[in-house]
Amino acid sequence: MTRLTRYARNALLVIEAWLLLIGVQFVIFWIPFRITARGLTAMARPEEAPLILSQRVRVGVERAARLVPWRPQCLARAIAAKALLARRGYGATLSLGVADPKGKLSAHAWLQTGAIVITGQSEMAKFGEVARF
Repeated sequence: MTRLTRYARNALLVIEAWLLLIGVQFVIFWIPFRITARGLTAMARPEEAPLILSQRVRVGVERAARLVPWRPQCLARAIAAKALLARRGYGATLSLGVADPKGKLSAHAWLQTGAIVITGQSEMAKFGEVARF
């Protein structure tokens, strides 16, 4: 594969991730989570994504997150990455966790395929998992 072809594929992935982040933000804001959860379950695929694709999706979502006019939170990033993988026929597990440091409840979402964490890795150790999709 030539460098230009690789660049074009990566650029298209970032554009796709950018569009998904916009759509996911709309869903998070307007659609009740119980309905969103059904959609996340419907994206389930049995096969884990290969390492190279997982890395491309991670980088694509992070780059796209810098291009939207707001700072997408962990849930939006995880859902967008899950959708990117599902569109390519691969599965990933979206986990939701909570923590209560100093009496202030906080939540976090992360996505992984097999042992590879795609989004939310930096904070996931601080949170106890309460749900998986």
